Amino acid sequence: MNPEDFKNPGKTYRPSPFWSWNNLLDEEELRWQVREFKDKGYGGYFMHSRVGLATIYLSKEWMRCVRACLEEGKRNDLESWLYDEDKWPSGFAGGIVPAKNEEYRSRFALLEEIEPKEVAESLKDPSVLGVYEVKFTESNEIESFKRIRKPEDVEGLGRLYAFKFQVAGCSNWFNGESYVDLLNPRVTEEFLKVTIDAYAEEFRDSFGEFMPGIFTDEPNYAHWRTAATNIPWTGEMADYFKRENGYDLLDKAPLLYYDGEGSSKVRYDFWRTVTKRFIEAWTIPYSERCERLGLKMTGHYLCEDNFVIQIQRIGAAMPHYEYMHVPGIDHLGRNIENPLTLIQCSSVAHQFGRKRILCEIFGCSGHSMTFEDQKWIADFHFALGITFLCPHLTLYTMKGDAKRDYPPTFSYHQPYWPYYKLINDYFARACYVCSQGNFQADILLLHSIGSAWATYSPRRIGDRSSKPWRYNDALVKVLTDLLALHWGFDLGDEMIIARHGRVEGGRFMVNKASYSLVIVPPSLTWSGETYKLLSEFLDGGGRVIFIGETPTMIDGKPAEEEWSNLLKHPGVVRIEADRDALEGALNRLLTRWVSVKDDSGREIEDIYVHHRIDGVKHIYFLSNKSRTETYDAKITLRGVGEVTEWNLLEGSISKIPVKVEGGKTILKVRFHPAGSHVFVLDTSKEPHISKVGMKRVEERVVKLPDVWNFERLHPNSMTLDTCQYSIDGGEWSDRMPVWKVRREVWKEAGLEPYTGIQPWVLIKRGIKPTRTFNLHIKTTFKSEVEGKRIYLVIERGEKWSLKVNGEPVPTDVEDWHWDKQFRKVDISDHVRVGENVIELSCRYGGIDTPVEDLYLIGDFGVKKLSETEYAITEEPKTLRNGSWVEQGYPFYAGSILYKTKVTLERKPGERVLIRLPKARGSLFLIHVNDGDPVPICWEPLEADITEFIKDGENAIAIEVVSSLRNTFGPLHHKLGDLTWVGPHSFVDEENWVDSYQFAPYGLIEGAEMLIRREA
Repeated sequence: MNPEDFKNPGKTYRPSPFWSWNNLLDEEELRWQVREFKDKGYGGYFMHSRVGLATIYLSKEWMRCVRACLEEGKRNDLESWLYDEDKWPSGFAGGIVPAKNEEYRSRFALLEEIEPKEVAESLKDPSVLGVYEVKFTESNEIESFKRIRKPEDVEGLGRLYAFKFQVAGCSNWFNGESYVDLLNPRVTEEFLKVTIDAYAEEFRDSFGEFMPGIFTDEPNYAHWRTAATNIPWTGEMADYFKRENGYDLLDKAPLLYYDGEGSSKVRYDFWRTVTKRFIEAWTIPYSERCERLGLKMTGHYLCEDNFVIQIQRIGAAMPHYEYMHVPGIDHLGRNIENPLTLIQCSSVAHQFGRKRILCEIFGCSGHSMTFEDQKWIADFHFALGITFLCPHLTLYTMKGDAKRDYPPTFSYHQPYWPYYKLINDYFARACYVCSQGNFQADILLLHSIGSAWATYSPRRIGDRSSKPWRYNDALVKVLTDLLALHWGFDLGDEMIIARHGRVEGGRFMVNKASYSLVIVPPSLTWSGETYKLLSEFLDGGGRVIFIGETPTMIDGKPAEEEWSNLLKHPGVVRIEADRDALEGALNRLLTRWVSVKDDSGREIEDIYVHHRIDGVKHIYFLSNKSRTETYDAKITLRGVGEVTEWNLLEGSISKIPVKVEGGKTILKVRFHPAGSHVFVLDTSKEPHISKVGMKRVEERVVKLPDVWNFERLHPNSMTLDTCQYSIDGGEWSDRMPVWKVRREVWKEAGLEPYTGIQPWVLIKRGIKPTRTFNLHIKTTFKSEVEGKRIYLVIERGEKWSLKVNGEPVPTDVEDWHWDKQFRKVDISDHVRVGENVIELSCRYGGIDTPVEDLYLIGDFGVKKLSETEYAITEEPKTLRNGSWVEQGYPFYAGSILYKTKVTLERKPGERVLIRLPKARGSLFLIHVNDGDPVPICWEPLEADITEFIKDGENAIAIEVVSSLRNTFGPLHHKLGDLTWVGPHSFVDEENWVDSYQFAPYGLIEGAEMLIRREA
């Protein structure tokens, strides 16, 4: 822990965003954006082909753009990370790979019931892998079945089924091709040649510090467009399965779907085998190619979240992480759900000594995501082991569909962009702290996905009461209890344990990690290797806790006697699936490193702890995952020494007074909602002894006025998102949302069959509209004023002719707003009182003619006329407490400076703070007199302004920074401000409302000054 490195961490600790390359790329613009990344505290970027890309993917021009970024990145000490696909999921190379060979296309198998008359034809069908006659019990379990090899084998005693494979169809998501078969190693090799080898040919000499690796995104053996009722297949699957398991899967295929004698064994074998095949066919070759070339493999696999979805898409997540040089996951939406995903990944990283552990984070959270939202989510990840953030998403341009591409965008488009280094520095310091030394874990919690394999049936995927879901939920409960009780632990994957597990000196080892206690969660089956190691561990003096349901199978086969014998071992402790029972057992068997208790003496379950040991130093990152509760915590640390607090926002370090009792260090700490602390216990130094307790503070409150003078720091805006359209001078349509017009004219141009195919593909294939036409768009707005500075913002304005109230207005202008392709056209002289008509015309060519909302910006207020209509009006002279949405700024995307003056006379020793109760903004900055602005980024919404306050009159200004949310939406979803936003959220007719749905911004309950003095 180096204080200077902590204050200003290097690039490897800093976030590197997904940089969406979504247009015809310009090298100088790319270089400018790289410099912006440096200025805002990023450590690098992932160059990510995304929806809207017009530069030919993997072409010479593409490579020139990559090289420009690499050069600019080197100049600015940034990492230029490669990304291996056009959009996602990885493997199809933008359609290049499946187009090469029919064998490369994704395939799957399914069990279909057939009629007796179809048996003969099915037996001849090369896609049919087996035909079966199945007799069922009354409870729909298999009583008996047999494989039919010729029509006369049918006895007529049961139902008939064909087990067959199908090749995935083509989809525009895959640029008119299909996804690929990643269970086929020849597909992987072709993909690596097309992608990684192409980058190596251009940049191999630069692989290393400044081009460290490549991101693989959601590879899988059954992509999300494949029905979950199907199972993965590849041409060699039957032979591979037989080699692995010693019997023919095709003799037993019905048992994959229906319960019956031996079904647990067949299912366990199948899903273990599929997982192994996926690792061998994709993950290992990919990893080895990267290693040979000097690249680091990073990214994440599809659907890591729970047992059921892992089985459907990737088999199991954890075994893949062994081969990733920078293991990773993704986390979507504004939530902190599912700790399983994070701990699966960080556990393998701990076991293999990988310090960089990635999360693609913040995607789908919506533009209204605040700095506090980001901190809350990131802190959850830091506490569970993530050390490298890949924020999703930074847009090259917002043009067209890009602005709806799973927002938010963290880019120059946002009003909070000038202040983004504040939070990137916070993230960098947290990643630095959580990368030092080694993670402390005494406990290995076995991962029970094998029990889900043994009980998984594609027929019951939606049944949350099914056994795979029950085993998933049981494991999640155990790990959540361990987190709540503040015990350090890792998960143990059986496939990894089979390769790297051993018992040494009475400890259970998984590669480099060592554990003194093993927990077996509720389960049905474990592998023979796991059973053997548990027995050896127990015989060597180890302790094992079995929780709830105890296993009765080994490798999916009945083994009740073996488990019964092991459960009688004196080193075994059996408890119910209960948190108190677990706490009692752990307290008897282990000595705590850390306790975080409330006044009642119970561990505070909302506070998570990440504990690392770096020589004589113990590093503790603690975070409160509650957004509503404040906790006064008593923290007890094993060991004695100096305690310092490392402030992640400021980069400062301070000594903390503690109490020492019985070889333990005690401190009292307050955790605000979403609050966090970092403490370092240095056992080589003497503690700073003091009476421990929360200091008594006297406080008086000065309420600031309810009415404010103010300054708007960006142009106000009003979104025009409905219009009429006309083609070639025909009749005007009814008024409708602009997005519906966009679809209609795309269809009219004959381009509907190509919806979703990337522009670069259409350009490369020479696909053009079957019809071009003169497109006219008309919309209106009302104004109560004239003579205001008003602009119309039009995407690709140079492509359109514009009339305002019948008067032509030039659109080929240099000025832009929000995005460099959004032209800012001055219409001030053309706006009149009453209704104003805007008419746009172009020769519609489809592919690069955006039909998008229009935006009025300028110096005006916006008045609500009805739920669906707003008008330009005078701006207010003052603002009241409350949201500015109702005070003239409903569509505003910018900052407002609230101003007042306060007269104060301070007593010696008093400190002055400002508090913003329930204020709504991305962040806030407090300006006092002529002092530097003081940021407020999260709870408590307070800032210490003592150094800037003077006796007498003081000028106070509070800058509330908003986001793009109320301009760009989604503005018409009935649920209002969504916390999970994707492209569909903007056009969701089922949840559409014509009224506008805004997020509140401003000083909701005003502001107050706090004068504090320690009693």
